[in-house]
Amino acid sequence: MSKNLKIIILWLSFISMFLIKAQEITPILEFYSDTMYVFSDVANIREGPGINFKIKDKLLTAEKVFIINDSDQKYNKAVYTSDGLTAEWLPIKYYKQSKESFGYVWRGNLSTYLIKKGDIQFMMGISAKEKIQERDSEGTLYENEKYRVELKVIKNNQQVAKKIFTTDTLQNFISFKAFGNLGLTHIHTIVRLEFIGGACAIPTNYYYFAWNGKQLLDLPSRYTVSDAGVYSYEEKFIFPNEKGGKPNQIIKKTEIIQVNDESASENTSNNIFSKSTKKQIYIWNGKNYIIK
Repeated sequence: MSKNLKIIILWLSFISMFLIKAQEITPILEFYSDTMYVFSDVANIREGPGINFKIKDKLLTAEKVFIINDSDQKYNKAVYTSDGLTAEWLPIKYYKQSKESFGYVWRGNLSTYLIKKGDIQFMMGISAKEKIQERDSEGTLYENEKYRVELKVIKNNQQVAKKIFTTDTLQNFISFKAFGNLGLTHIHTIVRLEFIGGACAIPTNYYYFAWNGKQLLDLPSRYTVSDAGVYSYEEKFIFPNEKGGKPNQIIKKTEIIQVNDESASENTSNNIFSKSTKKQIYIWNGKNYIIK
């Protein structure tokens, strides 16, 4: 390769980097912690912040990396887009066979959400943003953007189960928790993924999955949403071993509160509120749920 051609390729690389930097980072990927985990099946570790840099290593699902507070702003904000997700390249430190190494990894390959339960690790992350055809309440077809979410179960450094589902792109915060079986038969662990709406009229979505030692099983989902003292909609679950729970049932209670007189000020006692409740029961048979 001629010297001039090398210079041209180098300049194109830097121009491409600065053009990509102008892209907006996918909000749900803006947040990261000092310690993170590889979420993708394989993450390429590169010598610099971009796909034009040489791959120096590869890390597998659930391997730990440490984010470096890089004072070199020259590369710190380089970003990359894949599967509809735009995220930064992060400088990292990691260990392989007790040897300390350094490199760069794309944020989209990482997750902060890993929970250990005995010899099992539950891990979740966003793998793509995709367009999905949906219908509104009147049956009209429209295109909607959704995040593709993956929940993985890792045992002995091997992925043994996975669930894929989609969720709205309005929520920018995530909570990830694991519980015992909450009274459901033939279940070891219940995992809850919470996508939090941080503003009025943006719902918080809750997704539940049950681990029976071999499979991830679907459980009902729920959501809550409110709008500044005018409207409130809240769904709650009661599991068998919780107060008010019943054997082999998941009880969903819904409460709706709204202001009937929209002209009334929310700061006065003249507001006329209406409140309604309803109940839905899901029967658990040890493998799946059935709506009663």
